[in-house]
Amino acid sequence: NDLNWMDANDEPVVFVQGDADGTVSYNCAPGLGMSTVLVLCGTGEMKPQADLVGITNDALTYSGEGHGWGASGSGNALFDTAVQFTVDFLYPLLPCNNITSNNELNHQELNIYPNPASDQINVTSNFNITEIEIYNTIGKLIMNNSIQKRDFTINVNDLIPGVYFLKLKNENGITETKKIMIR
Repeated sequence: NDLNWMDANDEPVVFVQGDADGTVSYNCAPGLGMSTVLVLCGTGEMKPQADLVGITNDALTYSGEGHGWGASGSGNALFDTAVQFTVDFLYPLLPCNNITSNNELNHQELNIYPNPASDQINVTSNFNITEIEIYNTIGKLIMNNSIQKRDFTINVNDLIPGVYFLKLKNENGITETKKIMIR
């Protein structure tokens, strides 16, 4: 509705839209093309604004397509292409894709339990852990702490239930990322 709401602190976004969309205009216009409906902005206006303010983004535009191209779901070539486009955009942004390979972890023994957890997660390692980071599924840093311990507990009772990525850095600068679930 208001492109000025977008700023550099926003999460990454991927746009997929038909440029003949009559429900949500590809640019900015009242929804459904009716003057009594709120003005909505689509890919044609949102992507340039995201670029302008520095939001990580990408766009896929279906030429000549309206609003219903994805209604039939999987098996529809446009829908399947949109899903793959979105996966290709988001996957490299996940913190778990920026870790040192397991062959380089110097045989770090790392135990994380319980997983899933609701109140706390226990971590034990044969190396001192120097940094703890927790990311949500879109790669936003949720928690960052510096420590110097092999065994410790992380309080997670303030996290919203869901999937997170726990990234741990050891005293040798080696990082390892593990998926954790909060319930």
